[in-house]
Amino acid sequence: MKRGIRIISIVFAAILLTGCPSKGGSQYGYSDFKNHTEYGVYYGHNKSVTFSKSQYEIGFIRSLREFRIQDDNQNVIVRTTLSADPQLRASLTLTLTGTSSAPSGTYRVMVMSLSGDRVWLWSEERRTGFILYWE
Repeated sequence: MKRGIRIISIVFAAILLTGCPSKGGSQYGYSDFKNHTEYGVYYGHNKSVTFSKSQYEIGFIRSLREFRIQDDNQNVIVRTTLSADPQLRASLTLTLTGTSSAPSGTYRVMVMSLSGDRVWLWSEERRTGFILYWE
């Protein structure tokens, strides 16, 4: 009997020490995202899609608030559309479509930074960051 209790205690202690895995692995947060500078979608600890001049080109239509990363054959890799022009600390809706590993759909995002031709957007709810071209 004592041996059974000891084994259960050891198993229970091991579970407490190692912790339970969180849904989707470790939490990706704004502090992980904020230092990135490349255009793209940052989903989880990996870059879902980031702009590379050797692989992609950028499409931008300000009147539609649309930003795209596409390949040389005009295949859209990522397309985002904003609900309004970005202003610092504004809450916006972003629609994401394309073939990136980040789920397509609607994201509630906060404008975290505007610098040069870039805007940093963060979705706390989905733990996803976006760096978009904006002029």
